[in-house]
Parts: sequence; C-alpha cells; structure tokens
Amino acid sequence: MAVREPWHLDRRVPIALIIAIFVQTAGAGFYVSRMDSRIEQNTRDIQELKVTQEQDQGNADRRFKLIEDKLNSQGETLARMEERFIAAMNSLNRIETRLEKLP
Repeated sequence: MAVREPWHLDRRVPIALIIAIFVQTAGAGFYVSRMDSRIEQNTRDIQELKVTQEQDQGNADRRFKLIEDKLNSQGETLARMEERFIAAMNSLNRIETRLEKLP
C-alpha cells in the first residue's frame, strides 16, 4: 500500500488559477445573496398582493350585494307596475263594455 502524503500546494499551480477560483467563489456567494434578497422581496410583494386582493374581493362583494339589492327592488317595482297595468286594463275593459251597452 502506498503511503499517502498530506495535501500541500505545489508551486506548479499558477497564482492566476488560485485568484480565478477565489473570484468565482466570491461571485457565486454574491449572486446567491442577491438572489436571496430578491426572493425575500418577492415574498413581501406577494403578501401585500394577497392583502390587496382580499380587500378588493371584500369591496367587490359589497358592490355585488348592493347591485343585487337594487335589482331586487327594481323587480318588485316592476311587479307592482305590472299589477297596476293589469288593473288599468281591466278598468278600461269594463268601461269599454259599458260604452258598448249604451244606445
């Protein structure tokens, strides 16, 4: 079995390679930290949008209820108008019948 030597840095490794690896590692660390801050910002934005959406939904529900109430009121008014129209038509029919009976 071969005897293993402890790890050591050889002079044959160029300093440019060491610097390049260091710069890449630092760049990757910077990129990851920026990504984390963007993710945190997106999370905050999503939470704000959820709150806004809930408020908008509440406003829309109130508006729909108001519209529904107005439509119901108009339906009732229309029904009363129809009843009055039928009563008026009946009165006109009675008047017409009486006029026909006159000599």
